[in-house]
Amino acid sequence: MQMLHDKLKLQPQQESAWHDFVEAMKPRKPMPPKEGQDSAPERMEQMMQQQQAEMQQRLDALKIFYGQLTPEQRKVMDNLHRPGGEWQHRGKREASSPHHG
Repeated sequence: MQMLHDKLKLQPQQESAWHDFVEAMKPRKPMPPKEGQDSAPERMEQMMQQQQAEMQQRLDALKIFYGQLTPEQRKVMDNLHRPGGEWQHRGKREASSPHHG
């Protein structure tokens, strides 16, 4: 995230939206199954609903943050998020690294 922050060259008035964006992107711990959800399909459905809710929160934060960016900053963000973009490659390298935890 620091790399993205540096590439965007954020202005002081953009820092609040940046902070909210970063917080929304943090991984969340899965909630334990609800009482009475003993079947595998019920547990999987709950996990799916949690993941969808997280993705919606991330999308909402991204839209708000993106709305605060200048046209030049939006180009940087768009290039990093395109298929095969730098941000995607960086995440794959970290995930496959034996030191990634």
